[in-house]
Amino acid sequence: MAWNDELFMPCNINHGALRPTFLSGGSVSEKVNKITMIHDGAFKKTLEDPAAVRDFLEQVLTHDQISRCNLDTIEVEKNSFVTESLRQHACDVLISMKTNDGRDGYIYTLIEHQSSPDKFIPLRMMRYILAVMEQHVEKHKCAPVVIPVLFYHGAMRPYPYPLNWVDCLDDPEYGREIYGESKSFSLVDVSTLDDDEIEQYRRMAALMYTMKSGTQGDLIELIGKSITLTDKYGSSIHLNTVLTYLMELYQMDVAELFEAISTHYPSHKGVIMTIAEQLEEKGRVEGLEKGLEKGLEKGRAEGRAEERQKALAETYASVRRMSDMGMSTEVIKQALHLSDEQIQEALNN
Repeated sequence: MAWNDELFMPCNINHGALRPTFLSGGSVSEKVNKITMIHDGAFKKTLEDPAAVRDFLEQVLTHDQISRCNLDTIEVEKNSFVTESLRQHACDVLISMKTNDGRDGYIYTLIEHQSSPDKFIPLRMMRYILAVMEQHVEKHKCAPVVIPVLFYHGAMRPYPYPLNWVDCLDDPEYGREIYGESKSFSLVDVSTLDDDEIEQYRRMAALMYTMKSGTQGDLIELIGKSITLTDKYGSSIHLNTVLTYLMELYQMDVAELFEAISTHYPSHKGVIMTIAEQLEEKGRVEGLEKGLEKGLEKGRAEGRAEERQKALAETYASVRRMSDMGMSTEVIKQALHLSDEQIQEALNN
């Protein structure tokens, strides 16, 4: 089950639209950092696929820009130009492409992902652009064109600030006299896109739809829409990414997600085993280890025998669900930190 660390209560997906409980406990900065990591992880994971990158760029870039880019040469660069101090607010994805005009050069697209608005983002992106150019000059002795794109899905909707770096200056008019008129950055604000527009992003559509809905959507409907979009445009890899993203946002464990999909979308329940294996490899079955450890520790510290018993019952219920899903005893032991005797007791009850 998914745990509310403050109330020590599991969230049940069968009781209407599930709301996330990850904001309980921890400092504000820890909460912000955790949420941002969830968003950024899903965004970057989706854009590891060059085909998804192409779907995204074909919607974002102008016809003239696309005509200059050889989209068949798309590569996702490993470099990040976001400083450590800004990591909890933004992430960047750098895409490189060869040009179509026969020149031995590159065009880069710098995509910054933000879940909260920042009025100085154009200035920051200018710094990233110069860093990309400088790095390319050092390697190739020429300076590439860098096309900046801001991807935004924050709670403040629509995106409220200018996208021209000159407008960030104290005196924009005088700034234009000095620096000239610069072009505004491209913006993808998911809150302004309707469902049909989001669908045009094809392999990116499922993630964009869930990001637009945020934590306000009905979980079962979000899962269904994600399945529909990935069946139509994506693959099991894209569905895994979106479902893992929803698990993290809604603090579900694998067994709970399996229950939801088995009940409402049984033809896709096989995907849960893949997700479970991926989480096992990372040493974390989401919602189980952390939530149960915190809950049991809190119950012991405060001496509430009733809460400890309730936590144990929920733990044993999770053991049985995971066993029914076909997970091995070893996987269950690692996820829940239980002994062989406890696993056997749970299965016999």
